[in-house]
Amino acid sequence: MRSKEFLFIDSDNNLIMKKDLTSIPIKEECIIKKSIELFNDPEPCIIHRTYVLKKIFMEMSEYFDKVLMDGENEIPWSCIPKNITNVIDIKEEVQKIMIG
Repeated sequence: MRSKEFLFIDSDNNLIMKKDLTSIPIKEECIIKKSIELFNDPEPCIIHRTYVLKKIFMEMSEYFDKVLMDGENEIPWSCIPKNITNVIDIKEEVQKIMIG
């Protein structure tokens, strides 16, 4: 099975970033926050860090899989839950995500 590509698009319809799910950059402070939540570890070792990232990507995957099952492959940024948009480390203003 081919992994899905996530295209981050700005308001001018320009491509900002194109990534597989597990390549989407995650904010460091979110990794640390989740590590504290799960392990009480403010300086996560590689094992905790890997687990935290898998957990974050699993939450994202569950949401996007549901959206795809509903027949949508273009999601406005404003419609994506904050627990997902707030963890993605992206500086540009995203208008929508397209999944292909």
